[in-house]
Amino acid sequence: MKKLTFLFIVLASSMLCYAQNPQWAVYDTNNSGLSNNVVISIAIDGGGTKWICTYEGGLAKFDGTNWTVYDTSNSGLPYNCVTSIAIDGSGNKWIATAGGLAKFDGTNWTVYYTTNSDLPNNNIYSIAIDGSGNKWIGTWGGGIAKFDGTNWTVYNMSNSGLANNYVWSITIDESGTKWIGTSGGLAAFNENGIPSDVKENILSNYNVSIFPNPASDYLKIEQNEANISLVELINLQGQVIKSQRILGNQSTLDLTNLSAGVYILKIYTNSGFVVKKLIKQ
Repeated sequence: MKKLTFLFIVLASSMLCYAQNPQWAVYDTNNSGLSNNVVISIAIDGGGTKWICTYEGGLAKFDGTNWTVYDTSNSGLPYNCVTSIAIDGSGNKWIATAGGLAKFDGTNWTVYYTTNSDLPNNNIYSIAIDGSGNKWIGTWGGGIAKFDGTNWTVYNMSNSGLANNYVWSITIDESGTKWIGTSGGLAAFNENGIPSDVKENILSNYNVSIFPNPASDYLKIEQNEANISLVELINLQGQVIKSQRILGNQSTLDLTNLSAGVYILKIYTNSGFVVKKLIKQ
């Protein structure tokens, strides 16, 4: 009898521990202060508080016990569809919405639109912050905007090597390279040059050769499996400084007036494009 009693106590204790420490916990609008069950993105601040971006439910804050919801009716949030959030070194929340960019310092709200800033599109899908505190803002149709707190720089298909102006996501690796997911492929961008360990033909496996590299006066571009239509030469600021149509399976690019340095070649093919790094001597 004592053994059975002991066994019962052990089993009961085990069940109680499991109940107190479940492997999963689900929060929804029925059992918590979550404002909408469609959760798009989450960030955690230095104090462990969760900031939860919802579809049409605004921004929810959860400290482990209490919930606070910020929406267009009770805060400076510009739009209730919140797509992404990033937290800077000072604890400011940078909030991407379908209707503008918001900064929230815990008390005050600052909102950036196309009408009061150089933000290229109010519909924002992603945001990331680099080691220098620059905000990289991915928009739906307007490319990427870089904001240093004062100045705006916009990168799009017409002035840079961005694969597509519809940007879904951005992340930044330890080298400072921005990895940008778009509707037209994956792009990598680094103002100081893409590190050599990043594969050159990021977006395509087509056999396209450039030589010599490094080059001084002229660069030959040769295709074996792809039909090249256009080549763009892009500097490290993301500006297209030379564009040339390609006829036939080989072309020569004149580099005589180009300053020495590192450049990006964006080579358009019939099914996509290839990105290669060029060193001009």
